[in-house]
Amino acid sequence: MPSNSTQHNDTKSSLTDEEPHDKPAPRAKRLDFKIARQYITRPIILIFCVIVGCLGIIYFAWSSLQDIEKALPITIVQQQRDIALLVQDASDLAWQARLANSAPSPENNQKILDQVSRVEKRMKHMRTTYNFDNLVGASAMHSVISPALADIRRWLTSGVYNQPADSPVVIALVETRTNDAINTMRPMFAMTQQNTFNILRKQSSQILTFRNSIVFFLVGVLLITLVVVFQMYKLKKIDQALFEAREAAEKASRAKSEFLATMSHEFRTPLNAILGFSEMMQEQFFGPLGVNAIGSEKYTEYTHDIHHSGKHLLSLVNDVLDIAAIEAGKRSLKRTQIDTLSLIEDCTKSIEKRARDNNIDLIIDVPKSIPMLYADKRAVTQILLNLLSNAIKFTDKDGQVLIKATSENKQVKIMVKDSGIGISPERLPTITDAFTQGDADPHRAQEGTGLGLTIAKALIEEHEGFLELKSELGKGTQVSMNLPCWGNSKT
Repeated sequence: MPSNSTQHNDTKSSLTDEEPHDKPAPRAKRLDFKIARQYITRPIILIFCVIVGCLGIIYFAWSSLQDIEKALPITIVQQQRDIALLVQDASDLAWQARLANSAPSPENNQKILDQVSRVEKRMKHMRTTYNFDNLVGASAMHSVISPALADIRRWLTSGVYNQPADSPVVIALVETRTNDAINTMRPMFAMTQQNTFNILRKQSSQILTFRNSIVFFLVGVLLITLVVVFQMYKLKKIDQALFEAREAAEKASRAKSEFLATMSHEFRTPLNAILGFSEMMQEQFFGPLGVNAIGSEKYTEYTHDIHHSGKHLLSLVNDVLDIAAIEAGKRSLKRTQIDTLSLIEDCTKSIEKRARDNNIDLIIDVPKSIPMLYADKRAVTQILLNLLSNAIKFTDKDGQVLIKATSENKQVKIMVKDSGIGISPERLPTITDAFTQGDADPHRAQEGTGLGLTIAKALIEEHEGFLELKSELGKGTQVSMNLPCWGNSKT
């Protein structure tokens, strides 16, 4: 039949010509570069700002700590304490001089000299420890007390103007000289206290400024870090989205190729049969129609084959249109109240003949009290017929198919379990993908497109239910659909 080969070649040629030749790769590269420039440049700039800020805060901290180190509060306090002790020692010296003046004696004179030694020792310690740092006025007080101590030691050792050291005149002069030094030191001591207070207040201000600067800097670093992390997160999300889009595009491309390959074979087979048998009838290969018994029998057989091929072709077209409508979101559901038991019995009657022809037992285990469904009747009928057809198709003769319905968790669970060939473990995870056949045997697989379970799963999920599938190779398959009960719908 030359027309068949012509049809085959024309179909193959048209399928090849319709393949798209566009190459979106350059645009994808430009998109990737644009996104990378937008979401990578920002973190780089922010990181650069963080580095510059770190260098600035390091310099600020170094200079501030140097200023603080020059006059540490503890040093100021210690110096003020020693000055207070010096003033106290000078006051003790004045008291000793007053005591000696009121009761002159060599012992009191010696006590005055001992107190002078203590004051000199205190001053030597201060000179060695602080080097007479003038932060709080220690050098000024030293300039007052040192000459007084020198005069008192000289007077108590050598006397004054031919007056012996233990004479009342010398003792009175020592007391006067000591009181003068004390009276001069007191306002200076008050000034040192004020200077100490001012220095400590300045130091406190510097420390507070330094602390605030560190806190503000750390807060800034934290904010910039959060921005960088957020930008990186967005970049990661975009990268993930690009990866998923690329995977989806590749999957769509593979699906398109699989669709074209599968449909070209599936459509071509019944079309070739239709064209071939109709051509033989048209050419009256067995003589004119109805002339002889052999011709009539053959022509009747051909019309049966043409009708079967046409039904198969219509089924393929319906499956393709159904999956296309579902994926496009154009398959609307009209949910109504459905008698679960009646629906199962009606669907079972539709496949009883196929089951009897293969000597397969159909067992229905549905309680009369099963709740009613709230779903699209046409969709549920299509799902159930699909599951039952698959069960009959993949069950050998003398096998068994069980249809069972139960109610749990406010849903109706309809289970179709067969004792057929089962599904291999490597095929089970992808069995609901489009154009996936449950059996590698071409004699079984050629009867369908591999869209049945895909359509069933999509329709079940449209009803806010879910599909469960269990199978063991050589022991059968169990497929369950869970759909909402009447009264448990979301309105």
